[in-house]
Amino acid sequence: QQCIGNQQPSKEQEGAQNQRRDHGGGVGKRKQGEVLARFLLWMLSTMQKDNPLHPSSEISVEKAVEEDKDNSSDRDGFSDRQDAGIDQMQQSQRLWMRRLVEIDKKFNAFHSAAGDGNISESLFSSMKIIDAAGGAGHVSLALALRGIHSTVVDPRPNVGKLPGRDRKALKKALSCIKSNGENTKSPTNTIFRKAIPFSTYRAWFGTRPNGIDPVFREGFTIDDEDPTKLPICSMCSDDQLLSSCTAIVALHPDEATGSIVETAVENEIPFVVVPCCVFSRLFPDRVKPLGEYDTAEITDGGSNVVSTYHDLIDWLVAKHPSIRVTRLPFDGANLAVWSTFKA
Repeated sequence: QQCIGNQQPSKEQEGAQNQRRDHGGGVGKRKQGEVLARFLLWMLSTMQKDNPLHPSSEISVEKAVEEDKDNSSDRDGFSDRQDAGIDQMQQSQRLWMRRLVEIDKKFNAFHSAAGDGNISESLFSSMKIIDAAGGAGHVSLALALRGIHSTVVDPRPNVGKLPGRDRKALKKALSCIKSNGENTKSPTNTIFRKAIPFSTYRAWFGTRPNGIDPVFREGFTIDDEDPTKLPICSMCSDDQLLSSCTAIVALHPDEATGSIVETAVENEIPFVVVPCCVFSRLFPDRVKPLGEYDTAEITDGGSNVVSTYHDLIDWLVAKHPSIRVTRLPFDGANLAVWSTFKA
């Protein structure tokens, strides 16, 4: 990260850079965006009650472990359950482990070579997705290639600015669209039906966290008079994105993680978030869910403040009984926290 003048990187910058090394375990952002987009579409399909993986189904830790042993070869990476430094007993005490939904070969069947399940053209075109804290827009890229409307909401000045190679891929897909709207040049035209450009909106999602570095996070210089001038995307904001959206998706949204889940829960908007950095110094009021931890650990000098990645997952899951967790097929921060709020 470049410094302005003699200014040294803040603790927030250093912490974010250190944790970001493990966000995807070497998997490129475009691949991560594709995986999350696929999962989002699958999640929205589970709103049909006849789906065997409807979010109302409870899966115990013991059952999930046995299913993993039996079906690990069919999971396409979803069966990796190992967490560094956390044994099975500690995992079983976690709230998110009791909300874990493992995905088996039904997921791969849904996203077969024939296309994205049985989602109709009209449903694709009617979707409006908010890519919250979406950065360069890799999740929106995957959605745009499917003809799904998406808006990247991010406070950084380069919001939605894809790297050159990915930007060219979208441009090429758009150029393949004939006047009748059919993408005949793509070998996977059954999936990438009608590519469309995605939108961008430079704003904070939900709220602007206190204590953030405006230079690092918002791109403001030290000469800017009002670093809080960026708009806030909310249910009552003029942009009306939230009030009309189909779902919210977020890949490693950093400080916006809490606001995204809280906004989705408050308004019962389907969402999927893949958290990453904890930022415990920015959010000292976040407390671990009561009843999920050994009390001796807290009373013997421990802390009940959310300070680790798994603490954060538990804190998010505790916000609504319908929230589930699924491990996505890349290393690093790969736990998807999601809900459709449909019983």
